Amino acid sequence: MKRHGSQRKNNSRRSRRRQRPVWALIILHILALGAALLVYALFHHVIPRTSEAVGIVSTRMTASGAGVQDFETEVLSEPDGDGEAEPLEWALDLEEAAEFDEDEYIQPEETAMAAVQPSVSPEASPEATMVLATPEPTPVPTEEPKDDVGSFRIKFADKFATGKTKKTSTRYKSKNLNIKISKVKDTDLDAVYYVVDIYVADISCFRTCFAQGKYGTGYTAWPLETTRKYNAIITMNGDYYGVRKSGVVIRNGKLYRNGKVTNDVCVLYWDGTMKTFAPGSFDAETEMKNGAYQAWNFGPALLDSNGKAKTKFNSQVTGPNPRSVIGYFEPGHYCFVAVDGRTEESDGLSMKNLAKVMEKLGCKQAYNLDGGRTTMLYAGDTRINVPVEGGRKSSDFVMILDKVTK
Repeated sequence: MKRHGSQRKNNSRRSRRRQRPVWALIILHILALGAALLVYALFHHVIPRTSEAVGIVSTRMTASGAGVQDFETEVLSEPDGDGEAEPLEWALDLEEAAEFDEDEYIQPEETAMAAVQPSVSPEASPEATMVLATPEPTPVPTEEPKDDVGSFRIKFADKFATGKTKKTSTRYKSKNLNIKISKVKDTDLDAVYYVVDIYVADISCFRTCFAQGKYGTGYTAWPLETTRKYNAIITMNGDYYGVRKSGVVIRNGKLYRNGKVTNDVCVLYWDGTMKTFAPGSFDAETEMKNGAYQAWNFGPALLDSNGKAKTKFNSQVTGPNPRSVIGYFEPGHYCFVAVDGRTEESDGLSMKNLAKVMEKLGCKQAYNLDGGRTTMLYAGDTRINVPVEGGRKSSDFVMILDKVTK
């Protein structure tokens, strides 16, 4: 009996040692869950891994009705990145911008008009024999020159320089681009934002790129690295596709990802038009057949089909924040907008106020990209906005290049 009693006491002591308080079990479960999430994030978001593209390509010919091409068909190549660009120090002082004299450098082409002398008909002689005049052929009407798909050089002929490129502190004008940078202090909204008004002579001046030139997860870069690599005139962060596995990714005419879409989608087409789609109304393959050139999947869309500010948004982050926005006026005319936030000078903009700003600018479409710390806007080597905590790297960028690629 004593032996059995002693054994029961030992078992009871071992049982008490094995039992843990409920709070300790909860902490252990939380730690285990946290470790699992860290491992998942490490392999899916931190360690760089390339991904395979879907394999559908659109071109200018697609936009003109020729249909999509096979993956192997030549597509718009990656921008040249064969070295650092010469620093473009032209957006240094937005407070004291120099006056921009259009006549200072625009050199109209010289034309000459030959003088036309009236013809003198000889007096008819009585002896002259009547001769029937040979009728002159009816001149064939000549068609007015027009731009090819994705070209706006004729449409905006007065916007581009015919001579050498001219730069001031807030302006850039060349044979391919016309850019103006403005800083706006809105005391009513307690916000500071920057508007880059952009005319392009060709849609290929409006480019996108992946960080480190690779499509996948875990690849990130600073916008300044991107600016120098591609000689970009303007660089802004994109939709940070790299932190998601779902959604759509179309870059420079190639469909990389065609996953489930839950956010609004913005599509820029080869012909320069821009449209936004609610998740249920977007089909990637259909839009590739329609000539999709770029597509972003962050959102939300800020304006309705009439260019009026929306009041309800497909987004959970609607309060004041730093923002990055693409605006569309018409084919060939766009704007980038960066909003400072979480600073003494600027709280940021709510989604409602952001939509009102884009409507006030006159945009017909406007689309919100990744914001917060990601919001970073560069003109050449010069950072324009004031990023939160110095900003952060991103997985992709939108760029304006002074280069036309056919």
